[in-house]
Amino acid sequence: MKRFLLLAAFTVIALSACTQSLEPPKLDCPLRLQPAPSGTFAEIRSNHFHGGLDLRIGGDEGIGTPVYAPADGYVSRLRISSYDGGKMLYINHQGNITTVYLHLDGYHGAIADYVLDYQRRNQCYSFDTSLSDGVIPVKRGQLIAYAGNSGMSGGPHLHYEVRNTRTQQSLNPLDYGIRLQDTIPPTIKGIRLLPVDKNTRINHSRSALQIDLSSKPDALGSETNPIPVLGRFYVGVYASDQSWGSTANNGYDRIDIWVDGKPFFQYHVDKITFGDTRAINAQLDWNRYASTREPYIITRRLPGDPAKPARTFGDGSIAFIDSDTTLHYLTVAVSDYNGNRSVRRFYLRNCFETLVPMHDVPEHPNYNLQSDSLTVRWPLSVFRGNYQIEMPAGMVYYDDLLTHGTSTDRRYISPIVTVKPWISPYPPHHTWTLRMPLVIGYEPEQLVICRLNGDNAAALPTRIVERKIEGKPGRWLEADVRVWGNFIVKADTAAPWVKPLNFKNGNRFTGRVLNLRMSDNLSGVRSYRCFINGEWVLSEFDGKSATLSINMAQIDSSIKDFELRIFLTDACGNSREQVFTLRR
Repeated sequence: MKRFLLLAAFTVIALSACTQSLEPPKLDCPLRLQPAPSGTFAEIRSNHFHGGLDLRIGGDEGIGTPVYAPADGYVSRLRISSYDGGKMLYINHQGNITTVYLHLDGYHGAIADYVLDYQRRNQCYSFDTSLSDGVIPVKRGQLIAYAGNSGMSGGPHLHYEVRNTRTQQSLNPLDYGIRLQDTIPPTIKGIRLLPVDKNTRINHSRSALQIDLSSKPDALGSETNPIPVLGRFYVGVYASDQSWGSTANNGYDRIDIWVDGKPFFQYHVDKITFGDTRAINAQLDWNRYASTREPYIITRRLPGDPAKPARTFGDGSIAFIDSDTTLHYLTVAVSDYNGNRSVRRFYLRNCFETLVPMHDVPEHPNYNLQSDSLTVRWPLSVFRGNYQIEMPAGMVYYDDLLTHGTSTDRRYISPIVTVKPWISPYPPHHTWTLRMPLVIGYEPEQLVICRLNGDNAAALPTRIVERKIEGKPGRWLEADVRVWGNFIVKADTAAPWVKPLNFKNGNRFTGRVLNLRMSDNLSGVRSYRCFINGEWVLSEFDGKSATLSINMAQIDSSIKDFELRIFLTDACGNSREQVFTLRR
């Protein structure tokens, strides 16, 4: 019996220790500043949820603001890109938590040494590498980096994320220790009622209705002047939030809607799966957003929405019994993380007008196009002699037809391939694959698939693959696509180039950093390498400004004459070597 009790005691102690090690840590704010966000978790961005918290650092003067480790851990990943998040840092902590830092100006201490050594050994600026536990440990409060404006940042700030280490789902940093000074309730900027179908009438119209949010006692929607409705309709809400020191149009935490005092709809995001981040589009009044960029969250639920950030009844539509003459009311509340709330109420009543039968003839797809069923649940493959399409399941949020086909235009060396849904206005949820044949008379490596936007052609990363053409082996151009539209093949035969911005070839240079503009006419620069007097030098490329920068502190100060030699290659293999001389 004593042996059993002793074993049980050791088991309890072991389980307790294990549980403590798995508990998520309390994370300190990575900046020694009062948190003032310019972007909040799950905020609505173009085609995605915002995955973290954007912390303000005071504009350009704040570049270089120290960033500190919020808890003990180790550096698990280092990534530098001329685009995206710029200079990035990932730290793993106990409790299955990873913190992520984007748009950094630079790294500190052992992290900076590791980055510079990696770049020199591999003669590169951009890279992505993972590190194991013990290579670069960090302690709570340790200086790890400096906030900045690298990558595709819209301005100087620190983008800070908290992730589940195992799943890499993004979590709300406000759940892990950061506290905002916030006594300001969200602002409800607009409420709309949207018809479900052509049998719906809102204020005797088949169009959506913008609710009057003024305080006029006789406004449409007031108790004395209820909105007449007939049939089923959705509700759309447009709101924003603000806290101490923040920008004015930050995201909120949740939307609640009650019908006659009973809960009907709730919108709230507590984690983001990056593979489904485009599902924000399924929650928006998309046509309104596409034309005005006003992100109205609507109560409608689409069957193909994988994120499902909203809970509601049925398909999210509201309808009253035909014979009901009762005065009904809808209550809309928008809350922020600190519990500040804004509430609006408006009133509705059934109208009893007689519907005129509608005999709308559905528009047929363009007769130059073919169509195939595009469903939520199943993948789709289309194989034609002059194009091939492969799409995974879950491309659309409801079943539709995929229209596709070709047309000719003498301005282009290939037919125009059109790929788009018949009805759905939403962008594709996933990446799909488009293949187009090689063009006779051009080297395969010179060819690139482009998306047409009006008369402008934007190149897509293109590769050459072996695929069957009507049962016979053949070579195709292949690209991964995240849009619908028109696509062509273009030839890129011009090499990229650089142009000095702050020095002249052959002249004296007394500055600290050489700046050059780097450009390519179509496919984009794939690689570049810079050498001064035959020695490789680190050069940073900023995708926002297309600026290539070389810090002259890398060069021995006793050297007075320089030969700068730059080798450039674009995505189609076109190469150029440019040489500049200067002295100091």
